[in-house]
Amino acid sequence: MFFVLSLACLFSNEVLAIEFPQDSVPTISFHDLVTSEIPISITKRKFPGINLDAISSKYIQRDSATFSAVDYNDRNWLKLTNTEGNAFELDKVYWSRMKFRVTPDVIDKSMSLYLKWQGAMEVYLNGVLIYSFGSIFNEDGKTIIQDDFHFPLRKAIVKFEETDNILAFRFAHHSNIGNLKIEGSLSNSKWMSNSLHTTEIADQIDMARSNTILYYGFFFGINCIILLLTIFQVNKRYKNKTLLLFSCFTFFTASVAVTNLIELGAFQISTDNVVLIHFANQLVYALTTFFLLHVMRSLFDATNKYTPYLYLAVVIAYVGPGYYSFYTGADLAVFNFLVLLISCFEIVRLSLLSLKNKVSGGWIIITGSLVFIIAGPVLEQLFNSLGTTKPFVVTICHRISFYLSLPVSLSIFLARQSVTNNLLLARQRDELDIEVQERTKELRIEKQKSDDLLLNILPEEVANELKEKGTADAKQFEMVTVMFTDFKGFTQISEKLSPSQLVEEIHICFKAFDAIIAKHNIEKIKTIGDAYMCAGGLPVSNKTHAVDVVKAAIEIRQFMQEHLAQRKQANQEVFEIRIGIHTGPVVAGIVGIRKFAYDIWGDTVNIASRLESSGEAGKINISGGTYEYVKDKFVCTHRGKIEAKNKGQIDMYFVEHEL
Repeated sequence: MFFVLSLACLFSNEVLAIEFPQDSVPTISFHDLVTSEIPISITKRKFPGINLDAISSKYIQRDSATFSAVDYNDRNWLKLTNTEGNAFELDKVYWSRMKFRVTPDVIDKSMSLYLKWQGAMEVYLNGVLIYSFGSIFNEDGKTIIQDDFHFPLRKAIVKFEETDNILAFRFAHHSNIGNLKIEGSLSNSKWMSNSLHTTEIADQIDMARSNTILYYGFFFGINCIILLLTIFQVNKRYKNKTLLLFSCFTFFTASVAVTNLIELGAFQISTDNVVLIHFANQLVYALTTFFLLHVMRSLFDATNKYTPYLYLAVVIAYVGPGYYSFYTGADLAVFNFLVLLISCFEIVRLSLLSLKNKVSGGWIIITGSLVFIIAGPVLEQLFNSLGTTKPFVVTICHRISFYLSLPVSLSIFLARQSVTNNLLLARQRDELDIEVQERTKELRIEKQKSDDLLLNILPEEVANELKEKGTADAKQFEMVTVMFTDFKGFTQISEKLSPSQLVEEIHICFKAFDAIIAKHNIEKIKTIGDAYMCAGGLPVSNKTHAVDVVKAAIEIRQFMQEHLAQRKQANQEVFEIRIGIHTGPVVAGIVGIRKFAYDIWGDTVNIASRLESSGEAGKINISGGTYEYVKDKFVCTHRGKIEAKNKGQIDMYFVEHEL
């Protein structure tokens, strides 16, 4: 039941072969090519060697040290076949023996004996132990089997004698995964093989294995890089479903490389885990296909709600029969090819759909899909139909194209899409920034207009307080100077003017007053009809308020005199102004919640009003209190104590001019 792993080329055209002489003892010599595929090479090259399974062998389920002896009689042992029926039980020890001769040109040559077995094994040549892996021993009447770390192939160096040679094998296994036992598969050549090669061929076998490991390592590294970059993008844009699916695809693609590397022996694992790794390898291939189709669906056909069921069917169709083939040894290559064909058809359909929908960068996916299909099933079937062995370089290019075409093309497409989206977002952000700046500028202008309007109604300090708090508290001012102005005979004159002429005349006067008091840091309080009221020393207190107000009053009087002269010259009705000023305490603030107006209250306001009404046209009438503040700055004429309505007698002065 031992199976051959045939391998590499010899230095000459001569190769190892088996002859069968008349006495039925096979002879090993150098002639006639004997080959088989190497399961550890991605090239699937066929190398010359001796398949020891062709030599008649016998086996027995017993254990004795005498079974390795050259002269042991094994006539009662069972014949070891290369077909079904050799189901070796778990935790049982078996022996197998084969007898052969070698031609003189093989004697004393170093040969490489390749062994494959899951479990423990001892190899004897002519009664001498030449190689072993794992261990088998009895303890309290029970067989104990300790498996070695798993390698696909183990190699022993042998030299044959001129007489008959006896190769004896002592072996056992105990692989269990839960309730799963693999004894049914032990009649399959996947689990046991035995082949013989020259040293030169063995070097080529080892090189083929190293190249295969290097290839899958490269494949694993590329996918890990793509996976890390994708995970970084997923972390930045966690809501992107396509990136999440693509990260799953690259993870399982990298897992394909890992499981292949483990099966090739790149990592040491216990033989108990070999079956598990084989199952995992079968599963990750299916999941890779599943997520590949899902990624392309999310990109180009996300609205189709039936395709996920198709993808699930593909996974089941691949995994289920794959496990069946694994257990029974049935050849399902055609079935697997059909599953691959369905997957390729779906890939082509989605690629063409991207072209139909004019997806930007869809040509990248189409290129990757074409390379995948041509490098995969097309070339595979072409070489199989021709029955030729692919050169190593061709095989490497074929495998790299097959395994990396779609991961790389998808990653390039997604990266291009990400760059395009980022550029689009950047352009939108720039446009939004410009729009925000324009709107901000407009809002700033409107705000400035509102602020200017508010400042035109309220003092700046009060306006700021109102904007911050929504209210403005009333404040007590110990000393301010209040000025009232009024036009003499306004009622009689207004009857001679039209409303528009009257308003225009008042506007001209009050506009000039506004400019004058602003120059002297005086706050306008309000106008009532033809009356104009202002105050110095608020809302920010100062010590010059009385002087400031009197100076402003002189300028107002001067303006009115000039304006009166102009109107008389134009033969128009004229207004004569009376001005009253008083200094004292007031309360200032805002009352109400609508149509805010800054106002002042107190007896000082009333006295200032009485001083205006008690004055004369073209004169500035100030109280004795104000006089005390300005007497050093202005020439004033004392009027004496004059009766003021509801205020009694008030000491009054006319301001003549500034000193």
